[in-house]
Amino acid sequence: MGGTSGDFTIDGILAKIVAQTGDVEFDNVAFESGGEIIAALLGDQVQVGFVNLGEATGQVRSGDIKVLCTTGQERFPYQGFENVPTASEDGIEVGITQFRAVIGAPEITTAQSDYWVDVLRRVYETDQFQDYLTTNLLTGQFVSGEDFTKYISEQEGVIAEVIQ
Repeated sequence: MGGTSGDFTIDGILAKIVAQTGDVEFDNVAFESGGEIIAALLGDQVQVGFVNLGEATGQVRSGDIKVLCTTGQERFPYQGFENVPTASEDGIEVGITQFRAVIGAPEITTAQSDYWVDVLRRVYETDQFQDYLTTNLLTGQFVSGEDFTKYISEQEGVIAEVIQ
């Protein structure tokens, strides 16, 4: 049994990729949050869970649960997690990442879009935002414009392939 936040969430899609690529089968149990997945792991209701590392740090550091791999392209740079392999290193090509986006109305002008991209880029580069990433064990990447459009198209292709 594996715990995710739902079949068609990034976590659920990652679980499907792991099952397909790793040639394994497991029942997916959908939970409302990473906290519920962690509780299910601790209560032996599921054997694996797909969560953000920041949600499980306390239980990982206490030894109550173990990080099997990360799904990013690179290992986590954070103390205590540097030796956790990536899924790719374990032979599982994930090809998808979780992202957050700031979006605008369809009628936003180029000048308005450029303004907000500049603001967001400056925020991303601040020490405070970088500290936020580190504190929550997140990896960051700032992507905008055509690069973001290309990224979304690639992600859509991976997702469409998995959920068919």
